[in-house]
Amino acid sequence: MAKVMLISASITIVFGVILVLRLRSGNLDTIFDTGWGWAMLIGFLASIGAFTTGLMTSALAKRMVALGGAIAGRAPTPEEGAEMQSLSTRLPRIGRATAVMSLIAIGTMAAARFV
Repeated sequence: MAKVMLISASITIVFGVILVLRLRSGNLDTIFDTGWGWAMLIGFLASIGAFTTGLMTSALAKRMVALGGAIAGRAPTPEEGAEMQSLSTRLPRIGRATAVMSLIAIGTMAAARFV
């Protein structure tokens, strides 16, 4: 599922940039003279942030699964337990950050029409 989400996010970001360039006819000199341009920039930056934290979530989840597989059937060492604890506290925090940035991106890009 993570691969599908990352591919989907990549396609969405690329086509979003293409659409902005087409709407502005390649003329980006005046894009920040309008509220629309600023809203699109904020949405773009938030979507890049969400994409980055999504990549981090995927990498941390893979590490957690690998660690869980390594300690299956035995008691974890203190180092493994500490790493598992660290991962289990970081993953939800990064997930919330991704959700917030995604909502900001969606909100600003949707509101750009009215600005």
